[in-house]
Amino acid sequence: MELHAYLGLSAESELTRDCAAQAETLVAQHIGTASVPEAILARAVLEVGADLYHRQRARLGVVGLDGPDVQPLRVRTDPMTAAYPLLRPYLAPVIA
Repeated sequence: MELHAYLGLSAESELTRDCAAQAETLVAQHIGTASVPEAILARAVLEVGADLYHRQRARLGVVGLDGPDVQPLRVRTDPMTAAYPLLRPYLAPVIA
């Protein structure tokens, strides 16, 4: 699924392309050489891309301030937050 479709947008834009590319890079850096099923990897990239997209469109770190039905929602500070639990089972444990 393309990021713009996941976000409910009718067409791809430069912003959605940039967010998707950044999401792929962030997820790839996080998993390194670990073997992650393609479906899980794709979902993680969509989740991270959506967070990056909403972060770009947030005013003062809050989305949902435009339109008649105001439902403010604070944007996550780490765009990988939604991807961590998806990827965790496939990554080696970190021992500090």
